[in-house]
Amino acid sequence: MIKNNEENVVLSNILNLMKVKGVRQKDLAEFLGVSQNAITQWKMHKTKSYMKYLDRLSEYFNVSKDELLQADNKQIFESYLSKDEQQIIKQYRLLTPNLKRTVQTLLLNLNQN
Repeated sequence: MIKNNEENVVLSNILNLMKVKGVRQKDLAEFLGVSQNAITQWKMHKTKSYMKYLDRLSEYFNVSKDELLQADNKQIFESYLSKDEQQIIKQYRLLTPNLKRTVQTLLLNLNQN
């Protein structure tokens, strides 16, 4: 039986994988055969129906079911980053809070154009 905390870990892993792999909610919903609203409900912690899709989610993200269940599973996320992306993240983490805000603003402006 999966406990409540493990369910939160699974959701966190799903959301992190979506970010790292650039997966849109629409695409994941289509693959699973659920509505986008269902995934929104997951994100808002209103339902845990994602638990019944563990096999399909592991297939979609190309990770094992066990990896989806593991807490603090940084290696599955870092394995999807290129060396350049990993280096950028390391450099970003060394920035002062003001410089981090500047970088975030620049990225937001780039994404809007």
